[in-house]
Amino acid sequence: MTKKFDEYQVVGIIGLAKNTGKTTTLNWLIKKHLHETIGLTSIGLDGEKMDQIHFLPKPRIMVHQGMIVATAKSCLDESTIKYDLIEQTNLFTSIGEILIVRIKNEGFLVIAGPTTNRELSIVLKTMKQYTSKIFIDGALNRMTFSHIDEIDGLVLSTGASVSPIIEETVEKTKRIVDLFSLHKTSDYISIEQFKILIMTNRGDFYFEDKKISSIETILNDHSLEIHKIIIKGAITENLIDTLIQSRRTNYELVGEDPSRFIFQSNKLKYLDYLNVNMTVEKPLKLILLTINPYRPTLQSYDSDIFMKALKDKINMEIIDVMREE
Repeated sequence: MTKKFDEYQVVGIIGLAKNTGKTTTLNWLIKKHLHETIGLTSIGLDGEKMDQIHFLPKPRIMVHQGMIVATAKSCLDESTIKYDLIEQTNLFTSIGEILIVRIKNEGFLVIAGPTTNRELSIVLKTMKQYTSKIFIDGALNRMTFSHIDEIDGLVLSTGASVSPIIEETVEKTKRIVDLFSLHKTSDYISIEQFKILIMTNRGDFYFEDKKISSIETILNDHSLEIHKIIIKGAITENLIDTLIQSRRTNYELVGEDPSRFIFQSNKLKYLDYLNVNMTVEKPLKLILLTINPYRPTLQSYDSDIFMKALKDKINMEIIDVMREE
């Protein structure tokens, strides 16, 4: 597995839900790459001692000597970690300025990184000067950082916390895996301040908002042959329902990146039936899927059954990091 990561300098770790083993995955990845100079940050706050939803103990983020970390100063002040300051970023969270530091001793640390994509991009560019590998811990249900140019690949954590029913968790996981397999569109057109572009045989139609009423006239005009629809931002349930109900066929639907497709997975079969080709402006490679069969409350999964159910549906490397740990 480690060699698989050689080509990826910046890797984001995201969870399909709370308590899917994302922090355990991160700790496992760090241990696997201690032969490199590792950078670590997060988007938002993570690594806290207690799960703020169920108030149960959480896995802590373990840092090691020589690692480069970007986190809020107060997190460093409240830990037993010694460090050398590399850079003050002049970027601030609600709990203080983000510092980029070199860790001097092993221990647990809360990671409170940048809270916006723009600031995360700034921090990553600086950290790249000092590291060979950077891991980014994603916040709860937050996959929006996937469109940042500096991120080379993603690791997805899934588990029993997604649903009490294995089949539902497998289906939701497969949908995310499929989205991150979408191909890059050819001849992408930047729509700048506009939200939607519909390209037809009789010209291009730009829309400044994503109101259903704005695009229905074009969709319902069957004298127009639609070739491509480019949508900026979230591609929502309402938008997808409108496209499906229009019965338009044989066109390309383009999103900015895989995380923008936020509609329910059962709609995919309708788009497939209409021969809608979903593509993205910026593809993002899903490198690894990790699983956590345990739930902090209620019934857990049988690990072997869960693993088999996923492997029957998903063709990629899947690791039970709870067993690896």
